[in-house]
Amino acid sequence: MANTLEPGPNTIYTTTVGSTAGTGNWYRVPPWLTKLSVQFTLNTSSAGATCGTTTHLEVSNDGVNALSAKGRTFDTQGTTDLIVNGGSLVSSMDAQWGFIRAKVASLTTSTAGSTGSPSVSVIVNAGFSH
Repeated sequence: MANTLEPGPNTIYTTTVGSTAGTGNWYRVPPWLTKLSVQFTLNTSSAGATCGTTTHLEVSNDGVNALSAKGRTFDTQGTTDLIVNGGSLVSSMDAQWGFIRAKVASLTTSTAGSTGSPSVSVIVNAGFSH
């Protein structure tokens, strides 16, 4: 059974340090929600290390099958897009699907000689209007 997004911030996925990929659980998007704000944050255990990830926010109408269109993608694998430890990206989207989940396709530390193990967290801030 899927969890349900509550008003305010919901951490829907956090990788364990050193993992390279993974898929979170489905979260039900209540019909009263109109907007979602998504925050992707990268961290390493080594100060100043850069890291990269390709993380998708997948959407579904049934909480079983992901639609081919992604809700949002956070991709920092290109050499010009790498971000420093603790960096994040915030993006907003309409809450038009029944379910969402995070899927980390890849996660790497990119600084030569770095001993940092990367991790990524995905937080969805559920907002609504009346």
